[in-house]
Amino acid sequence: MKKNLENFLAWLLHKTCLHCRIVILLFLGLTGLSIWILSTQFKVINDTNALIRKDSPIHKYYLEYRKEFGVAEDYVVVIHGDDPEANKKAALEVGKKLRELAPLVQNVRDRLDLSKLETHLLLYLSLDDLKKIDSEIDGYVKALKEQPEIKLDLNTILNQANEKFQESYLRKHENWKEFIPFIDRFISILNQLADQLEQKPNYQVKVQKSSLQLQDKDMSNLRVEDIRSILEDHEFLSFEDGKLVLVTASPGKGASDGQKRTETIKKIREIIADIGMEYPSLSIGLTGEPVLEDDQLQESSKDSLNSALLAFSLVSLLFFISYREILRPAIGLIVLAMALCWSLAFPMVTIGHLNIISEAFVAMVIGMGIDFSIQYMSRYEEEISGGKTILEALKTTSKHTGAAIFTGDVRQLLLSLQCVLTILLVYRSSG
Repeated sequence: MKKNLENFLAWLLHKTCLHCRIVILLFLGLTGLSIWILSTQFKVINDTNALIRKDSPIHKYYLEYRKEFGVAEDYVVVIHGDDPEANKKAALEVGKKLRELAPLVQNVRDRLDLSKLETHLLLYLSLDDLKKIDSEIDGYVKALKEQPEIKLDLNTILNQANEKFQESYLRKHENWKEFIPFIDRFISILNQLADQLEQKPNYQVKVQKSSLQLQDKDMSNLRVEDIRSILEDHEFLSFEDGKLVLVTASPGKGASDGQKRTETIKKIREIIADIGMEYPSLSIGLTGEPVLEDDQLQESSKDSLNSALLAFSLVSLLFFISYREILRPAIGLIVLAMALCWSLAFPMVTIGHLNIISEAFVAMVIGMGIDFSIQYMSRYEEEISGGKTILEALKTTSKHTGAAIFTGDVRQLLLSLQCVLTILLVYRSSG
């Protein structure tokens, strides 16, 4: 078996030398074709779903579930600044721009519409507050029934107060049970009238740890205008007394992963950059599960490219330093670059893309592929130094070193296939 392999490699080398120009042109043409394929069809899918086989039943169910229920996480634009009003204006600008990205994004939430709650405000009061309101209404109803001629205006209230402050009325001890509640109610009415004239709300809002706390816990004393003001103040998803405002948006249909997701994130960041120039005092950023996942995948691709460039640079530097010349190492590196082009073009033709795992093989090809050139060239120089001719040195190198390289590569291929099959079984067991 070994002898047959050596003879075959020697015969192949002899034929190659006889038709060296044709072989060189063929390899150059194949390299040019590979470069053209890479320039027009090179594609890396940064999607974890691409790691699972398409015919997996579990994966099909998951994709159908995502399509029907839309489980994709939201994009979150974070706006931070010391001026709450500026934060709100920036949030409205962001929301307006995000809606223009449809259908890449949907369900933009920059301002919450709480107007529908105005007709259901009593549902948000405690039972004690409702009982108190009911008691006060009953009191007014009874008073109106007893004195139907009373008019609920300021003059009537002042006349009633004058009657209560009469000395003859106050001298009677039994009247004080009626007088004290009346005074409290009278003062409250005057304060409310003053607040209305000055357009002051009758409440104080305090935000602590994302929870709304009203310092005036007696909700029954709040007027409709006060509660409406509370709703207006909390139409935005804000924290830290309005210094932090969030704007959220969901990925559109078909834009929750892959290249469309990357395109969407890029456009959102352009919007944020433009609005950031209009509001230089604000800090505006983008986060969310889709953004974090896409950034992670982009960094993975970037690191793979950087590692490949670093590996090629270090191999080249070591090659030139070791041989202390330019020509022979350059020839070996050219062959390595050609093999790398073939290796990258092959999956583009057969599969159509690389994924976040397969793109890492580039650095491995560089590190392992250069071994062929080093071993072959070293053995060739050894034969030349022994007095053999160029053709004899090439034949001897191909028969012995070539056979060893071929055997080692086949063994490495079998080991790699074993690892790949093991990984596939792991993925298959998980769906």
